[in-house]
Amino acid sequence: MPLIGYYIGLHFSQYITEIDHWIAFVLLCLIGINMLRESLSDDDDEDDDPTDFSLKHLITLGVATSVDALAMGVSFAFLQVNIEMTTVLIGVTTTMLCLIGVKAGHWLGGKIRKHAELLGGIMLITIGIHILYEHQVFG
Repeated sequence: MPLIGYYIGLHFSQYITEIDHWIAFVLLCLIGINMLRESLSDDDDEDDDPTDFSLKHLITLGVATSVDALAMGVSFAFLQVNIEMTTVLIGVTTTMLCLIGVKAGHWLGGKIRKHAELLGGIMLITIGIHILYEHQVFG
């Protein structure tokens, strides 16, 4: 995403930087609110497969979490950076942290399974608010 953002930033920077944080905020909050609603519902979903995600859900979550990386790539268009090396480093770091997150989630999910969706929703909303705050205060 940073590489795509870099090339988009070369051409459309003034349009994207005005709304990128709002897009990330809205998508993360919508997904977070949905997770909170589902975690607080009375439905007994113990039989549901926790790995059963719809394609729509996965795409929405992927877009929501990638918008910030896209915006970061836009900012690279204005800096003197080696975009290829930067993109590789971001990719390697993201992959490593995702693998750690999957392992930690598997381990922790067994311990807090009942509250995992509630905590996930709170975390997504918090990330959305943080992105909006960063752009409003520092942007």
